[in-house]
Amino acid sequence: MAALESAREQQAAQRGLVALMLQDLAGTWSSLNPGRLGQTLPKWIAAVAAILDRYGDAAGALGLDYYEAERDAARVAGRAPTPEIRTPERAQVESSLRWATKGLWDDHVLEPDPEFDRLWQQILDEEAAADLAGLDEEDLADIGDDLLDQPDEPAEPAVQRLSPAADRLAKARTQVDGVATRLVTDVGRGAVLDAVAEDRKAVGVARVAAPNACAFCRTMTLRGAVYKNEQTAGRRANAKFTEGSGEFKYHNHCRCWTAPLFEGEEWEPQPEVAKWQEQYDRAKAMRGDTLKNFYRILRAGE
Repeated sequence: MAALESAREQQAAQRGLVALMLQDLAGTWSSLNPGRLGQTLPKWIAAVAAILDRYGDAAGALGLDYYEAERDAARVAGRAPTPEIRTPERAQVESSLRWATKGLWDDHVLEPDPEFDRLWQQILDEEAAADLAGLDEEDLADIGDDLLDQPDEPAEPAVQRLSPAADRLAKARTQVDGVATRLVTDVGRGAVLDAVAEDRKAVGVARVAAPNACAFCRTMTLRGAVYKNEQTAGRRANAKFTEGSGEFKYHNHCRCWTAPLFEGEEWEPQPEVAKWQEQYDRAKAMRGDTLKNFYRILRAGE
């Protein structure tokens, strides 16, 4: 039986890696000048891209080590595939970051705004260089374990209403972190998917979602270990979901992981699946779009 426990450990390790990446990412904001975006944005994008490459390589290596360990545990003969680790392309990084920061181009940002200045300084003060040296998968899992219980989208801060410019800055920061999280974790997930695609002994991968995942991720998780190619990846379901690339789509801030399944193994669904299936069935029985109904059920806390 394919091990859900080891998939969760790898999921936590990848989340721990992302937590360190976000620390390093905070340090890049000092190279961005809101009053001179046209001149400083390229330098900032280059700094972010370098961080995404570094942590993407680490995420991919973690993913391949995990795949090889799962293959050995399944007693699969022969060598495990070693696909190339594919870090995000520069064009993808640039377009994603420009989308994330589009609100900062508003003319109002250039006007005096104490709330904007306060929030900007707060972001700059968060700078804290992370250190990957000497950290193994277990260390990263310890860092990321508690983070798996956090919501997909960061909660709105319980503070007084922000000025329009400060609100745009807060949203830009959240969107940048979300984009970076997806791009780095996609490298780890993609390494596993590429290995499965090359491995004749691999049946496919199952999606392992966080305990409080969104409706889309819960829906994809319910499909089980069917993801091997475009036909089984859920093309029609994914077509309704615009974020992410390819057939195995993940949204910004997504904490899902991909667990491989080999010949002779059975997939052990995560314990939340029974509840999610009941929620999905109710959503499907309602009038209208099933996924939208599923989101409504989750927002209602049912």
